[in-house]
Amino acid sequence: MGINSPNLIRRRVLTLLAAPFVARLANAQKKKSPKEGKMTQAEAVIDQYRHGGEFQPQTQGFTSGASLIPLEIETLAAALLKEPARVREQIVRLLVDLGRRADPLFSRGAAILRDPHVVTALAGPALYVNDAARDNALSLIHEFVPASGLAPHGQTLTADFEKFPSTSSFLVLAKAKPAQAKELVRKVAVTPRWKEEVSARIALAAFGDKAEEQRFSVPFASTQDPTKFSSLAQEMGWIGTPTTLKALADQVRTGLIFEVPNTVRRSLRLEVVGALSFNFPEEPALFRNSITSEQSYEAVEKFCQQHFGTRWSKPRPEFLADLPFPR
Repeated sequence: MGINSPNLIRRRVLTLLAAPFVARLANAQKKKSPKEGKMTQAEAVIDQYRHGGEFQPQTQGFTSGASLIPLEIETLAAALLKEPARVREQIVRLLVDLGRRADPLFSRGAAILRDPHVVTALAGPALYVNDAARDNALSLIHEFVPASGLAPHGQTLTADFEKFPSTSSFLVLAKAKPAQAKELVRKVAVTPRWKEEVSARIALAAFGDKAEEQRFSVPFASTQDPTKFSSLAQEMGWIGTPTTLKALADQVRTGLIFEVPNTVRRSLRLEVVGALSFNFPEEPALFRNSITSEQSYEAVEKFCQQHFGTRWSKPRPEFLADLPFPR
């Protein structure tokens, strides 16, 4: 193997990305009061995972008051650098659950993860190995971490994408939009492996490709097919540009309904609200569980008017959220 082989360079980059976490954990462990034979909560949970244990939601031992204990999170982060894939998967799930439960908006139904220690662990050590844990971490970052929370990690996420481009990493970069990733995304998205992939098209649109943006926004504005509308609404939210967000706001009064006879009847306004909430996860009016009455939709419309100057030419449809059967 040559001294400049891709594998050797890859390992050097990964080691460089991991170094800060190892150093911080070592310093933290020097400061803690030693208790002979006593594991920290994180160490105990990791040991359970090593012996076949599965992730279970828990906060005891990981929190002090309403906040997560940094040492416990850094212990989990350090384990992500050395444990096998199955253990790494459980740790990623635990980190996300801890981060979400620690957020003040969790009890109100927000789909959000903002704890900086958890985000740093997910955007760093969790990506250390190209395995199922890494892909799960990227998917959960995409789902729960606001774009503002990803801003400090643009360089790391870009470096990860350069080594291991994937559907999830395209979507994470589309959400974070780090300037240093723009040209790399364009280069990778047109390769034979990715040129037909929706995630690559979403990333191109997110980084300002107007032609790609129109491939989503034009059919979204005109389709009357509930399934296609639902899919496009989600993708428009993932793109998250001013154009797609305004187009979503324009559809807040859509009358489209998804219906499975004798099973469910669902307003696709909920899909629009969900796509907007993906970009504004701290806005209470957009929380999925907030849509319970006509006043809920009025609050959504007020948000759209304030942020996008939206005006609608058609009346608001009759109230409908999720209507299960039997009634």
